[in-house]
Amino acid sequence: MSYNARPRGFNTGPERRDEARQDVMRSGVLHHDGRQTPVKIEDISAKGVRVALYSGFGEDLKDRPIRLELPGLGTYPVRVRWRDSLHLGLDFVLHGSRSGTMRAQIDTLLRRTRR
Repeated sequence: MSYNARPRGFNTGPERRDEARQDVMRSGVLHHDGRQTPVKIEDISAKGVRVALYSGFGEDLKDRPIRLELPGLGTYPVRVRWRDSLHLGLDFVLHGSRSGTMRAQIDTLLRRTRR
């Protein structure tokens, strides 16, 4: 059930990221397949988020439409980039003509989470 999983404690040196991440520790909800799954947002960047799963989450969400709701901030389309037994790495999905609007919303989201 693991794909692109990163073994816990496995270190290949400094992480290489296009965007800086910031710690958030906020509750959120994944919307998928007509269901809602509560998660804890651990960190966020302009490109994605890392969420902690509250319980054993056995579903394979790779290539499925998913939305991440951040209460009070908005709902954003995301896709699963990686997963391990306790976390999902999610990328924000920026759609063609709406990508400018989405980028502005994500920038606003980042500013709000810094508070």
